This record gives sequence, structure tokens and C-alpha cells, in this order.
Amino acid sequence: MMEELLKQQLLILLNNIFLDTPIEFLENEVFAYGVRNYMAKYSLQNSDYGVSETALEYINVHNLMNQNGSLLRRTKVNHEIKYEHVIPMKVLFDYLKAVKVSGTYTYELLNEMMNVANKVFILTNQENFSLNRINHNGEIYPFSLSKRMPIDHDNLETFWHNENQLYSRYISRNIQISHQLITMHGAIYR
Repeated sequence: MMEELLKQQLLILLNNIFLDTPIEFLENEVFAYGVRNYMAKYSLQNSDYGVSETALEYINVHNLMNQNGSLLRRTKVNHEIKYEHVIPMKVLFDYLKAVKVSGTYTYELLNEMMNVANKVFILTNQENFSLNRINHNGEIYPFSLSKRMPIDHDNLETFWHNENQLYSRYISRNIQISHQLITMHGAIYR
């Protein structure tokens, strides 16, 4: 219940920002960073996070889940795991900003995009590092995937409805995706 109320509150706030904020503010990196943080908090409200096979093994080996089988959100602080948005908030923000500029922005579009991009994934720190241009083994990739997707995503409406494309950053870096969801508990931690 509280999770849904907080999500609604964030959607209203984000809608007001995209409706009423002049484009020059949205293009200001400091302002944009703050908006992306609100967007990130929306998905962090989820009670279930996806997980890589390696992160799931780490969680199980280190016995990080409580007796109810859930993981404390703050656990990442003292362990080798990271919470990651499947679609980087920069990609989503840039798309919504472009839609605003085109004059086709609506609350319904914001709601749809936030719900589709509403996935948080648990990676090991090494897996997360592999999204950078140079990974922990010194391998050099043509580009970093920490704030972008590896494929052309001009038409995000169709892109976001394809599960393989949603996880394409991980697939392209050989991160094995578990089909298990991890139930989360505790305060939101960013």
C-alpha cells in the first residue's frame, strides 16, 4: 500500500516537472540529475528485484536473506552487490525530454514508460563494472553501457516491450540472468 502511494506521489511530481519545466532547465545537467534521482526512486520502491545468476549465488553463499527469504535493501553497503536499473534513468529521461520537445508528452506516456522501465536488477560489483568501457579483466569494449543501451532505441515504445531488448545491456556483456526474483525489504536506499 505505502509502496503504491509513494509511486503515485513520484509520478505526480515527475509529471509536473515534465509538463511545467522549461526545456532549458531539463537540459541543465544538475537539474536533470535531480529529476533522474526521482525517477530512480520510483523503481527502487519495487518489492521484487531481478538478479543475475552470479549475484544470486553470492547472496546465497553469504546467507544474506532473512528467514522470510527477503533481502534488506541496505545489504549492498557491506557486500559485493549493486542495484542497477535495467534501463538507465538517463535513457528514460532523455526520451521523455525529447517527447516534451516534440509536443507529444502526456501523463499516460510517463506512466507507461515508468511502469515498463520499472525494473531493478541485482548484480555483483564485477558484473556492474563490466558495463563500463573497460571491465575488471582489462577487456576494452567499444563503448560503456553504464548510461546507455547497446542497441538503437529510436522507437522506445516498441523497444521496451521486448524482454530480450530490455536486458540487452546484460546479455551483451555475458551476464547470466536468473529468472528468480528477490523480495526486498527495508527503507529505500539509493
